[in-house]
Amino acid sequence: MRFAAVALVLTGCIVADEFPVDTQFMVTEDVPLHRAGPDGCLEAGDEIVERGSGPVAFAANDDWVLVPDGFLPRSAGELLLGDHFLEAGIEVGTLEIELARSVLDADGCPVPSDEGALSAGRSVSVRHRAEAPGHRGFAVVGETLEVLPLRALEIPGVERPWHASVQLVKPLDEGFVIGGGALVGPRTILTVAHLGVDAEFCWSRAPRTGEAWDAGNVAFDVESVEHHPDVDLAVVTLAADADPPYARLLDRDAADDEAFFTSRWGTLERHRFADATVYAVSAENAWCDPWPARSSLSTEDLVVGPGDSGGPAWIGDDLVGLVHGENCRGPGAPGRHVFVHLPTLRDFWE
Repeated sequence: MRFAAVALVLTGCIVADEFPVDTQFMVTEDVPLHRAGPDGCLEAGDEIVERGSGPVAFAANDDWVLVPDGFLPRSAGELLLGDHFLEAGIEVGTLEIELARSVLDADGCPVPSDEGALSAGRSVSVRHRAEAPGHRGFAVVGETLEVLPLRALEIPGVERPWHASVQLVKPLDEGFVIGGGALVGPRTILTVAHLGVDAEFCWSRAPRTGEAWDAGNVAFDVESVEHHPDVDLAVVTLAADADPPYARLLDRDAADDEAFFTSRWGTLERHRFADATVYAVSAENAWCDPWPARSSLSTEDLVVGPGDSGGPAWIGDDLVGLVHGENCRGPGAPGRHVFVHLPTLRDFWE
């Protein structure tokens, strides 16, 4: 295959020949195009870049060259016009938490760099997004293949499943009652019943709830709350429509040993994620009480923390559960977190 020399910019697509192309990578052997794999590291795919091709290069280090659509081993060719790369950014992203910098190593995996951390709120020019299952991939933000995890970036126009997450907050004299939920429709939030949501609660999608509260960026429009009769689940109905995106429910049950992740709210910030594995889908809840069959989901280990109650769990793009609590266990038994398993319960709110 041969690559068209194009670059995406904020205003759309323009042909690279319309602005100076300072670096070209001449391929000296047939070589597979590499993209991010399930663990976020680069893997060779089926697409072959043919010997003699000269794709434009957007960034490079001693081991890899970023070209349109993916990465090539630097050993498979040479940079014709030195080490100056295109100035045009592909997208602009904003960091929502402070992040340590990383670079791509010889195996194509992100590893910590010696540079200092990037502060929350900083804007970065994203040259490429390497998407990986579970949304683990990375974004290239520098000419020398400096990378940042995709899950830490907000990019305008790019929707992620956790953008349907909300924080539910009730002001108290001593502080706040805090928990999470997921917006599943214009006026419907799913959360856990034990959070005690009522009309005094507000909700917000802002990255940092304290700042959102101070700025008035919260919505006090809880109209009603209905609790499930048997399960730690509540349906919150809003008085006014909320903008999308809305969470899409997984159309099947979760499977034992399946990977999933949670978008956490306990630290008052979005982009605090926990990767987990399903131990079992069952009726065992965190309080030693029986629930209906297949209405709970337990993890292999402990993955969430205080304040995460009601926070959503995802398999790929789809909502699968809500944080319920730590499992009831005897002395010496392993600690596991329990989630409300939503696919079995969808008739309650749909």
